[in-house]
Amino acid sequence: LEKEQKGNIDPDRTVAIEMEYYHKDGHMLWLENKVCAIRNSEGKIVGLYGISRDITDRKKVEDALKERDALFKKLSSHVPGMIYRFVKRPDGTYCVPLTTDAIKDIFGCSPEDVREDFSPIMRAILPADLDKVIDSIESSAKHMTPWQCEYRVQLPGQPIRWLFGQSTPEKMD
Repeated sequence: LEKEQKGNIDPDRTVAIEMEYYHKDGHMLWLENKVCAIRNSEGKIVGLYGISRDITDRKKVEDALKERDALFKKLSSHVPGMIYRFVKRPDGTYCVPLTTDAIKDIFGCSPEDVREDFSPIMRAILPADLDKVIDSIESSAKHMTPWQCEYRVQLPGQPIRWLFGQSTPEKMD
């Protein structure tokens, strides 16, 4: 209603609000409220109408996922090396939709940089080793055998480092 008084508001908009409520028996629940204005012939608000739905279960799942993600981040920060999920898409391109922050030290990029595109990692691999890495990935995917590869990376201004990578393939839909 405050935004309404300031003007420049779409009169047909719907507002979605998630709020925690007390149930009459004392427990807490989350509701998603979608609210629209009822207007008179001059366009002034004379009432509100809306619908509410219980989203308590969804909120519990979201909270559990946040807790799990925080625990994963905490535990993985003590693991030497990088934990990741590497994906070969049906079109043959690669991405890393999940990785720990250790990727920054190893490949010089962030988890967000490789979520949809593997090329930031490829740039860190020494050109002389890149074909070996790609061939080993392709062989692992073709034969569904564990992937293992020793290769070299170099970040700008740093010495060459040897890495040992390993993972277990799984077929996806």
